Amino acid sequence: MLVCGLGSLGQACLQRLIAFDLPLRGLDLRQPSWHDPAVESRLAGSLTIGDMRSARVLRQAEVSTARAVLLLSSESTDNFEAALQIRLLNPTAEIVVRSSGRLVDLGGLLEQRLPGVAVVDPLLLCADAFTTALRPGSMPACVEVDGQTFQITEGHAQDPHLQKAVRLPPDAAAGSPVLLSPRSLNPSWGGVTPGRAQRHRPSAWLHTRARQLRTWSRSRSRLQQAAAWVLVLLVVVGVQIFARLGGWKQGVFVTLALLKGEYVDPVNVLLAGTSSMDGLSGWMIGGTLFYSLVGTLLTSALVAVILERLLRERLGEERPRLPRRGNPPILLVEGGALAQRIAERLRREKQTVVRVEPDGSQGRTDRDVLVVSRIEDAIDALEGRSVAAVGLLSSNLLANLEGAMVLQRRWPGAGVAVLAHAFGADDSLGELLGG
Repeated sequence: MLVCGLGSLGQACLQRLIAFDLPLRGLDLRQPSWHDPAVESRLAGSLTIGDMRSARVLRQAEVSTARAVLLLSSESTDNFEAALQIRLLNPTAEIVVRSSGRLVDLGGLLEQRLPGVAVVDPLLLCADAFTTALRPGSMPACVEVDGQTFQITEGHAQDPHLQKAVRLPPDAAAGSPVLLSPRSLNPSWGGVTPGRAQRHRPSAWLHTRARQLRTWSRSRSRLQQAAAWVLVLLVVVGVQIFARLGGWKQGVFVTLALLKGEYVDPVNVLLAGTSSMDGLSGWMIGGTLFYSLVGTLLTSALVAVILERLLRERLGEERPRLPRRGNPPILLVEGGALAQRIAERLRREKQTVVRVEPDGSQGRTDRDVLVVSRIEDAIDALEGRSVAAVGLLSSNLLANLEGAMVLQRRWPGAGVAVLAHAFGADDSLGELLGG
């Protein structure tokens, strides 16, 4: 395997590859500054100095016999140029090209036209590690590969065809095997026999709707739940009261008309069943006035909601809101595409996420993901709420450290995950921030 570009990322890849006891060669524009003596000693005698875009240098690095080539320069354009040259010199080698998010479209086109080429943004590879670190401690760790989610468990395999053992270093070996299992693997799940779904379709539909209604009710505040139950009670009582003078159909019509805010028409319907005003008691008159007042308030509230939505769509402004119930939210500060990928994974785990993006749309909500442009807006939206975890994903390490210490002071019980671009800085920073 040939690794081109021996900076921090290249040396990190070499550290992992050494454990597989593979023939390794390295190529860099200048003599690397080694971080690990083991990597330096392993590449002694198999290091080539030169430009990886040059066919002469690539031949000197024996690229024609390489099984795989990693192009890990920080300059994405250099990596793409070298990939084209390598494909000419070695038609069968697997090529991994490091690329930034700006060249994602070019990377996709290159993968389609050249077989055996994979274009990777290394920063996005951190998404699973951050997602695992930000999940609540009671949730199992997972990793996502090509859209398939695998759960990491410890124990003996129940299905050898689906569950695969993880190869661990000798110093990290656990007591029981560590397994990767597809997330959909559930021993308690049973298949549906033919015809069974058709026979129980109405009951299944009712069960699904009841579950959706129960979920919706749990997401409402106590005041909203109480208002909904009071409205149902008013409808039931109103039908019973106003049905005394003309049957249940009249009771339904008068009740719904009064709750719509009208008064004259439903009262005329009630008077049509009596010879004079003497047929209406004082309680009936007071009841119709009360129901009409409640209906006026309901109509006004409905108009206010419609007007607010219309103005919000027109002006593009929305007040940041979070679900009142559910798991404690998780805060992500900056990160761009990396934060977006982490938020998607957390959302699939039913976690509420608040993202702070300086260039994001203020108050934009996307299925339990609230995006604000300032950290102050996020703090306001999280006022009075406990936060499960905070992820600091800026490219500025000092900004991440400052944000971590400030937010730790506000939410002492929240877990903190910090993106550290410095090679080997993760352990020392973790100790500095208290784990």
